[in-house]
Amino acid sequence: GYFREDIKIHGDRVGLLDVNNRVREEYECSHIFDGSIPLSKLFDDTAPPYIRAIVEGVNVAIFSIGTTGSGKSYTLEGDGGDPGLVNYFVSALFETLDQKQR
Repeated sequence: GYFREDIKIHGDRVGLLDVNNRVREEYECSHIFDGSIPLSKLFDDTAPPYIRAIVEGVNVAIFSIGTTGSGKSYTLEGDGGDPGLVNYFVSALFETLDQKQR
């Protein structure tokens, strides 16, 4: 597994470091968010093109990656008072479909 010190984030790139602190693999990301961002902002900043794609019949997958206890389930499902991304997607999808029918 990876630990926080095994990952280097620089701008829009994420690098996985080897035991000598050299970047072993590097990935370019369209968005990188830290844990302090509200889920509603995360949704608002990333979801609109995917909602349009779903309505147009394109398959879309939402997934969360992280270590045990890092908040994957919370991000997708939320908790009692704070909805997760799946809830935001479903609400936005039904709202978009409702607007199309008008």
